Amino acid sequence: VFIVNETEQVVHAYLSSASGNSLDVMKLPFDSLDTIKKIVQSWKEGKIYRDYWNRQQFESWVQAMVEIGQVTDIEKFLASDSPLESLSHKFIPFAQGMLYVGSHEYTDIDQQVELVKSLADSFSVAYARYEDFIQIETAKKKVEATLAELKATQSQLIQSEKMASLGELTVGIAHEIQNPLNFVNNFSEVSSELIDEMRAELSNGNFRPATELAEDIKQNLEKITFHGK
Repeated sequence: VFIVNETEQVVHAYLSSASGNSLDVMKLPFDSLDTIKKIVQSWKEGKIYRDYWNRQQFESWVQAMVEIGQVTDIEKFLASDSPLESLSHKFIPFAQGMLYVGSHEYTDIDQQVELVKSLADSFSVAYARYEDFIQIETAKKKVEATLAELKATQSQLIQSEKMASLGELTVGIAHEIQNPLNFVNNFSEVSSELIDEMRAELSNGNFRPATELAEDIKQNLEKITFHGK
């Protein structure tokens, strides 16, 4: 998964091997490599970025990552689940970045493009919810957790119906969380306003209206507790 951060002008890359083992987490400036520039440009244009490397090109890329301090274990990258003589790339754009799939067989990856698009859309919805509710550092940890889930479903990419169901489930869960959260926020804001009114009444010696306002605040707190639970 490649998350494009325009504010920082960097691409956060979370890479795994074909067998699902984590390779590395990288922080790549937009202008660090020609490949990154092309990926970012394709993302801005909403286009699929395609490339094809032989083993020499792949090894040159790994060496470049080492030189800019992004690869911590070069042997892990060069070791492969099967002999690597070629590597076909596809980067599928979604709202916050690119979902990457690499394959030794060019035709193999072509057959999976539509399924990867569906997965990218589902991932985009999930990641948008992360950005709404947590700070960016926590969001990066969430991406790692989501990446682990994506690894578990790599072998099921050909089952498009399951991918569609995953997208519907993600939206449904987000919707169920959003509704009570809105109630909590709204009742909290109203309670804050009621406290200001109560203070004003107390300062004017109007204890009965202040008592009524206190009861309203208590009812709001009960509703906050209810929706919180």
